[in-house]
Amino acid sequence: MKTIEQYIAEIIDEKDELLFFEFGMYDAYHTYIMLDMIPSSKKFEYHGFEMIDWLYNQIVDKKKTYANGQMHLVNKAISDKTGIKKFYKSGGKRDENGQLKEHYYGSSSIVKPVEVTNVFPAMNFTDSQVECIKLDDYVNESGLTGKVIDFIWADIQGAEHLLIKGGVNTFKNVRYFYTEYCGKEWYKGNKDAKGIQRMLPYFEVVQDFGGDVLLKNKNL
Repeated sequence: MKTIEQYIAEIIDEKDELLFFEFGMYDAYHTYIMLDMIPSSKKFEYHGFEMIDWLYNQIVDKKKTYANGQMHLVNKAISDKTGIKKFYKSGGKRDENGQLKEHYYGSSSIVKPVEVTNVFPAMNFTDSQVECIKLDDYVNESGLTGKVIDFIWADIQGAEHLLIKGGVNTFKNVRYFYTEYCGKEWYKGNKDAKGIQRMLPYFEVVQDFGGDVLLKNKNL
């Protein structure tokens, strides 16, 4: 069984110029693992989305520069429609070595929480609003229409189906799609791995990691 990093390395090796997208950057930990894997001999363009303001600002402050690539940061949520949408911001504290610390700030979603709070009783959510954009609109506005996207990493807490609905045209040009999924209804209407694949019938499973799945476009 390969790791996702091993698969990403193989994807990087396949082309001289790369176009990557990431939805739900969190603290950009995985972002820089991926970017640092790209050799200086290859050109790349990376589009990263993070809707939580303080996490986004933290990423901006720690943004790296690459002579061989461009990194575009977007402070919006990805959805099936462009505009303002209700946002469920996660929070809560847990005991770490006798001290209560903020822990559940990485589970925010534009999809209403359902069973996730039963699984993590210390987690709570507060309602607010967030600016959203659908993938097809972003691709068109960025001048990327028709371009092949080599890899998408999505960690968007139950909103995977909204990403796909808003990127009907774009996904035809996506080579690899790596996404988190929920086996139960942690968030309202979320899809499991089979449900995601049914939405993308021209993709096949490369590997199911259990909670995350890597899909490959059979037409590219």
